[in-house]
Amino acid sequence: MNATFLAIMNHEYVQTSMQNPFHMLIYNGDVDFVCDFFMAEFFVDDLAAIMSAAVTRPREEWFYSLAATPTIQASAGFRKSYNFTSNVMMDLLTVKGSGHFVPLDRSGPALQMLYNFLGKGGDYNVPVRYSVKRQPLKPEYRPNPPVASQSTGQGGGGDTPPTTQSTTTTTTTTTTATPQQDNSTVTDGSDGARIGGGGGLAMVLLLLLSLAVAVVSGV
Repeated sequence: MNATFLAIMNHEYVQTSMQNPFHMLIYNGDVDFVCDFFMAEFFVDDLAAIMSAAVTRPREEWFYSLAATPTIQASAGFRKSYNFTSNVMMDLLTVKGSGHFVPLDRSGPALQMLYNFLGKGGDYNVPVRYSVKRQPLKPEYRPNPPVASQSTGQGGGGDTPPTTQSTTTTTTTTTTATPQQDNSTVTDGSDGARIGGGGGLAMVLLLLLSLAVAVVSGV
């Protein structure tokens, strides 16, 4: 890694062709366990020792604020600055409370950090001049709505064939079984009521026949 950075900083284009100093930024979330800020600081300090770089700003705190309330500041991390040559500068920053994905974890401080790195000469305490209030996603970036499953094409002359919509109607018929009435009424013979239908007459005839047999037998 040192060889790569040394090759970049000592390149002829960086040393002689650039009108402005070659400015680099290395930043880490201070709770990043993938690329922790200790590793970054050890690397930069080792590189600075190789090139006899000067520390132009010792480790100090930088602050995040909104343009509407610039006097209300929150600690955003720490920064340290180096001059490797007259044409090469480097800033080393930490972003407070961020993990490995700094723009995702601390979007406001990350935007302010990059805004100042690109346009404000490295004063990372300057708030972003435009609103950072969350806005709805622009229409061109919204996902496409789901495609309807039914086509509305009309038949006759168009490229889109007409759609035949089939509707299935299910009719449920409920059948209620009504028990048939039994006209036979069973009663005892003492109340003189009919026993029911033709069965009652047969019973009466059978009784009369029994009485006749009994009389004949007695005679």
